[in-house]
Amino acid sequence: MDHLENINQEISYVVQENISYELVENSYIILNLNNGKFYELNNSSSFIWGLTSKKNSLKKIIENTKEHFSISDDKVSEILSIIDKFEHLELIQKIEN
Repeated sequence: MDHLENINQEISYVVQENISYELVENSYIILNLNNGKFYELNNSSSFIWGLTSKKNSLKKIIENTKEHFSISDDKVSEILSIIDKFEHLELIQKIEN
């Protein structure tokens, strides 16, 4: 996890206001009430959303996702990319612990 050394793994995330989400048949459906856009997440994104929405630390999100999907350290960038996308879409925001 060398590429994680410059990232604060103790940060967590909080779901933004006016974001509604529900787990439907193992996939999250997310509705942004601010702009009316909705998103249906795939299996891996839903797993990460579930961890993220419960205010887990970035470190815990990465560890649990790697274990759940049996992935190696070289796939961590994909986990971070999903979280970045949630943040870019203004579904979540970082909170410092």
